[in-house]
Amino acid sequence: MSNTKSIPNPERAKKPANIYYVVPYCARVLCSYVFIGSFTLAWVADYLTLSGKIWMWTAFALSCALAIAIHPTIATEKIKFDEKGCPVKVRRPLVGFKKWEYILDVEGIENGHYEDLDGQGNTDPRIHDGYRYTFAWIRI
Repeated sequence: MSNTKSIPNPERAKKPANIYYVVPYCARVLCSYVFIGSFTLAWVADYLTLSGKIWMWTAFALSCALAIAIHPTIATEKIKFDEKGCPVKVRRPLVGFKKWEYILDVEGIENGHYEDLDGQGNTDPRIHDGYRYTFAWIRI
């Protein structure tokens, strides 16, 4: 076994790429969590003291905010210059999971190689929205 590191292909390293993060949960799950959770907590709140109600609702609101913040469409936006010197809008998600990270080269996107990503004819709308996507601020 050798201790040498494999050198990445220099041509591949220079190609611009978009990094997409998929959602490990669906929007329906988040809506169900908020709807069912709020009614359940309203029912439980009748049996708690005032300080217990405050802590319970604060924890629920923070968990909802966290669930929204880890969605990959919540991103910061910045204008950068691409390899040709043209200004390009770049989006960088706040939180991204490495397990659900997909790196697609920009040339392949422009040529239409990534039209049917899920095998059912559904295309992610972020692919053709004109933005470049980069790694998330926090990668878990």
